[in-house]
Amino acid sequence: MKGCRRLQAVTGMLLAISMSGCAGRGLPRAELPDIPVPVSGFSALCHVSWSGQGGKGRARVAVAYLAPDHLRLEVLDPMGNSRVVLVAGPDGALLLNPSGRRFHTYDAGRDATAAMMGIAAPPELIARFLLGPAATREGLLCDTRGDGKEGGVLRCRLPGGEELRFSSEAMERAELYTGSGARAVISWKMKKGRSAGPASSLEMRQGAPQAALRIRLEDLRFRAPDPSLFTLRAPEGFVPAGAKDAL
Repeated sequence: MKGCRRLQAVTGMLLAISMSGCAGRGLPRAELPDIPVPVSGFSALCHVSWSGQGGKGRARVAVAYLAPDHLRLEVLDPMGNSRVVLVAGPDGALLLNPSGRRFHTYDAGRDATAAMMGIAAPPELIARFLLGPAATREGLLCDTRGDGKEGGVLRCRLPGGEELRFSSEAMERAELYTGSGARAVISWKMKKGRSAGPASSLEMRQGAPQAALRIRLEDLRFRAPDPSLFTLRAPEGFVPAGAKDAL
């Protein structure tokens, strides 16, 4: 029971950033803030809808990010309880099923995002995506290369071997090439009149394996979360899920 109580307490901390959001059918409650420099971390609440080989659905998702590479995602039910929790860092990732008290561990965070979302993106990149295309590119090693046919493509290499490609004609759209060869397209929708800052919404689409996510940012608070949120140790009382078990 200690593990469950701790998990519920963590969820409550994340939901506290936007308690009124549940009554507003997903409409933003406040103007999204400007992005500070540097970003030490943030907490956010998003409305996410998804579809893929496993079906489709929608839910609110609480996000906690601690720079540079720690991410926590909690898929919430209508009562605010955690349905699925992803915790990822440089040493691996943990996927939790609180109601079933089961867990999976992963050597790499991108394996956990593939299991949770169907798209094998580095977890820290998911956090960057929420802050918009300009913040996504910040600090990455990018250059423009290619022949005349590919001229104007900005290629940004990621530490894990993935690559992001932006077209100079559409910087609010990018293609993510993963080590497995899968390609996902990311499209941002910025608030009218703004070319930088957090994206009001974004979409991620992948053809093979098929997956689509639509994310609307409802609330965002820039402050480094408590590091204890990112422990890769399963709560007390949780047991490993079998290879065929679905979280």
